[in-house]
Amino acid sequence: MLKTLYAPESKARIMHLRFKLNDLKKGAMTMGDYLLKIKNISDALVAAGEPLFGSDLIYQTLEELPSDFEHFTTTVLTRLDCLSYDEMQSLLLQQEIKMLRACKKLTDFSLDALAHLTSKGWTFKNNNQPGRPPFSDKDSEYIDKSPNKSTRRYKGSPCQICNHPNHSVLTCKSCFDASIKYTPRKPSAYMATSPPSTDHSWYLNSGATHQVTNDLNNLKLHNTGPEQLQIGNGTSLKIHHIGTTSLSSSNKNLVLHDNLHVSDITNNFLSVARFTSDNDVFLEFHPSHVLVKDRKSKKVLLQGSLDHGVYRFSHDELLP
Repeated sequence: MLKTLYAPESKARIMHLRFKLNDLKKGAMTMGDYLLKIKNISDALVAAGEPLFGSDLIYQTLEELPSDFEHFTTTVLTRLDCLSYDEMQSLLLQQEIKMLRACKKLTDFSLDALAHLTSKGWTFKNNNQPGRPPFSDKDSEYIDKSPNKSTRRYKGSPCQICNHPNHSVLTCKSCFDASIKYTPRKPSAYMATSPPSTDHSWYLNSGATHQVTNDLNNLKLHNTGPEQLQIGNGTSLKIHHIGTTSLSSSNKNLVLHDNLHVSDITNNFLSVARFTSDNDVFLEFHPSHVLVKDRKSKKVLLQGSLDHGVYRFSHDELLP
């Protein structure tokens, strides 16, 4: 009698849990949180009398992972017969750590490379003859004129991740390849980076003498040109445009002159020296944020935040 009475409710509960499991996606959750949610639903199904078996649970867990885990998922599915769910969870957590280290390595490289931008005598050279326009379609080079060094030309060095030529670490497709071993360059806090199309923040860089952006939409006025940007490891990155943009604050429009559009750079970088000089402002750094103040009135014009050890002005902190 009781079994008949509660049967419809039990079936409805099981259907609800299965729908909930099918709709669960990792998204921005950490791997630990994602696996915990799956465990809670799985335990509820066991209590309801409809347990998921190991291989089904593994498949369900892998099904809703982001595309970054595609190589990992393929590898695990080939070992499905000899892999337990607990072993798969352990591998997933290890894979996430490896991917975070890979992203940190890319971010460290990008930040450190920009810190060397023109700070050691890097200069642009355009081999134009008299009467030729300032930006030609060829014959442009980037030359090192550092003290005590002879003028020399650089050729792009192999990628630091996969060791293949013709591309930089910033655009390496092997970033999340599980078969590649990553060794962090030095101990530092992990900084998550978004793809260039979604991260509109400007990161402060005290070593650069030019602003650098990966988004042409940031430039209001621009010229085209064939110059290249030589960064710390000798890699040459193409400069597609040079232009001007601005950051909007409540009291003043802060102008950014001579922005270099370099699509291979992972983030937008703001030269501290150029920014403060062009706008007659100074920066006041605090443990959790940074303030831009007018040099004469001392009025706060803009406030940025500290993100994983790097000061930045995020898209939300800038007025439209």
